[in-house]
Amino acid sequence: MSVRVKLAKAGGDLSVSRCCSLLGVARSTGYYKGSIVLEDTDLYNHIYEVYLEHPCYGFRKITAVLRHEGFLVNRKRIQRIMQEMGFRAIYPGPRTSLRNREGSVYPYLLRGLKITRPNHVWAVDITYIRLPTGMVYLFALIDWASRFIVGWTLANSMTGDHGGGDSTKGLNLWNPRDL
Repeated sequence: MSVRVKLAKAGGDLSVSRCCSLLGVARSTGYYKGSIVLEDTDLYNHIYEVYLEHPCYGFRKITAVLRHEGFLVNRKRIQRIMQEMGFRAIYPGPRTSLRNREGSVYPYLLRGLKITRPNHVWAVDITYIRLPTGMVYLFALIDWASRFIVGWTLANSMTGDHGGGDSTKGLNLWNPRDL
């Protein structure tokens, strides 16, 4: 609510200039129309809702969604607001599959081996599952011959002990003869 409306309600029949002089403020204060904060707050809330629903959306896609919902916004404003709120689209970063040059290179031990029966060779597969709250990792221990899932673990971090837990579970359950 602007100062003028407040003065008009408080002063009754008094003019704006008389109310300002009684209050000891400049007369221009009585005519000042403040910006509407509710519109920005409403826009911030809608951006927040769209971002929670689709965290992979960037400012361009969120702008398109808001325009579809009837907001008159441009992408620069949405980009500025998202920067102020600390929102960034979630997407895989570049160069995630580069090898570590300082790390060890292990030989491929299965070269030339004929896999003809179950429980002869097992492998571990890691699958990334994206959730609204982050990533989880599915470690699966798979028999190569039968494609059977011998054991699995779901974890929120990708550390080496999860694959070891799979193999221990698999050994306890299936007891392969040829290992």
